Amino acid sequence: MSTAVTASVRKSVGPHWTALRVVAGLLKLIAWLLAFAGIIGSVGVFALVAGWFRLDQLSFLSGQGLTLGIVYLVAGLLATLLEFVIFYAFSELLLLLVAIENNTRPQRF
Repeated sequence: MSTAVTASVRKSVGPHWTALRVVAGLLKLIAWLLAFAGIIGSVGVFALVAGWFRLDQLSFLSGQGLTLGIVYLVAGLLATLLEFVIFYAFSELLLLLVAIENNTRPQRF
């Protein structure tokens, strides 16, 4: 057999780790859903703390409420970014480990 034919016949031996790939995909989905919910939640908390949804007052922006709302908004967005990075990185780590296992497994000719 020539080298070109041998390379095309080569097949991977062993499991394909389907469950780990599914878990990685679910973790990516959870990361995106948490990011969306975190952004919406942070903006909602900002609006509540800043006094935008108080029905008994007509003044929309009070001094301390706005400052505290901005602090909560920034803290919420940073926490959302951190949780997104952790979930997404863990899913990529699972895919990396599967790829390493596939590339280091002995090949059958």
